Amino acid sequence: MASAAYHRIKEWMKTHAPEVLEQLRAPATNEDIATAEQALGFALPESLKSLLRENDGSDDECGFFGSLQFVPTDFLQGAREDVMMWVGYDRKYSAESPDLFPEVYPELASDEWLAIGHQGYADQLALHARTERVFTAEKDIPALKLVAPSLEAYLEAYALDLANGLYSLEEGFGGMYLERND
Repeated sequence: MASAAYHRIKEWMKTHAPEVLEQLRAPATNEDIATAEQALGFALPESLKSLLRENDGSDDECGFFGSLQFVPTDFLQGAREDVMMWVGYDRKYSAESPDLFPEVYPELASDEWLAIGHQGYADQLALHARTERVFTAEKDIPALKLVAPSLEAYLEAYALDLANGLYSLEEGFGGMYLERND
């Protein structure tokens, strides 16, 4: 069962962003999840499996996590390649300046990275499959920035931001997405 925060996000979208909600896919099957895990070479965290069993991501023109698509099982491997590019950059720069990336060190040597939110190669919401910590991955140094200690904590913060009016529905990127009102 998906988290209470995920359900609050979807409830908010019913009223404020039905176009985004309509782009969520049907639930992933156990076979979909097993196929994704086989392609990735590691197990998906239970927290992500729970969300995927509720909705197998969203269509690619949908900005579910802000402007980022909720990555479906059939695209996890492709989106992971983009995250691994940023992991590679941070590995290179951390070897040159070890003090630059202390918040990412527990995960940086590992290849168990996923993109759960995706928009082209440049912007991802990354999840480390073993530690379940959530990062943004984008064009910057460091490329990976810790945003939540767990997927559940990320969803809780996102649900709260939506409820507090920090996002509005916008059109662009080929579809509808949620823009943060900072």
